[in-house]
Amino acid sequence: ALNLFIGVIFENFNEIKKAEDGLFLMTPAQEQWVQAQYLLLRTNALARAARPERGWRQGVFDLVTHAYFDAGVTGLILANTLCMALDGYERPPAFKEALAVLNLVFTAAFLLEALVKMAAFTPFKYFANAWNRFDFFIVAGSLVDVAFTYLSVSLPLSPMLLRVLRLFRVARVLRAVSASESLRALLFTLIQSIPSLSSVVVLLSLLLFVFAVLGAHLFSRVTEGECIGPHVNFWSVPVALLTLFRCATGESWNGIMHDLMDGG
Repeated sequence: ALNLFIGVIFENFNEIKKAEDGLFLMTPAQEQWVQAQYLLLRTNALARAARPERGWRQGVFDLVTHAYFDAGVTGLILANTLCMALDGYERPPAFKEALAVLNLVFTAAFLLEALVKMAAFTPFKYFANAWNRFDFFIVAGSLVDVAFTYLSVSLPLSPMLLRVLRLFRVARVLRAVSASESLRALLFTLIQSIPSLSSVVVLLSLLLFVFAVLGAHLFSRVTEGECIGPHVNFWSVPVALLTLFRCATGESWNGIMHDLMDGG
């Protein structure tokens, strides 16, 4: 029912937006053309680095811009993802040591990739690209993770800090987005669609708030049940909002409903 409700809201929102934007009387092909023009206006042009005229940087530039180079980087990302998936609880010490060595190899390979690209494009043009900045941030975080892991014997580091730094290993998987053109296009389309969804999110939030206030007035005396407890209740509006959000995800909504029916 919730999906049907949201679908109706989206359909009516799109119809109203078309009427306000002047797209209501256009054919589907004309609408696509106008939307494509909007995307082009909001898209920043990518600056392509020029090939060096002479010197050793010409060979490095040809290497970096070759199709096989991107394919090799993608292969490293997939291999790194596979190695992270092989890690687990109570693995043999020799196996964990092998994974640690492979992590060092992948970190060195990604660092070498960043240095080679800087040599080919110059550091200024390298960091001008947002994906390169993202890649370098992950590489820098991985280097800090490696340094803290192997210096933790002599440094008073918190175990929680080491766990946070290990998140950079997982973030390497996100580099697959920068390595794949189709994934980049899909992510760009998703980002461009976010502003048009903001009105729908505000409307749904308003509805949740209204029903949270209503629930706090009607069911504030229901103190216990199979699902109702200290963290799931209608004793106050903030907790009622969290409870309704949980119900919207489908998590034990029928159990909460029965508790409210029995206690109300």
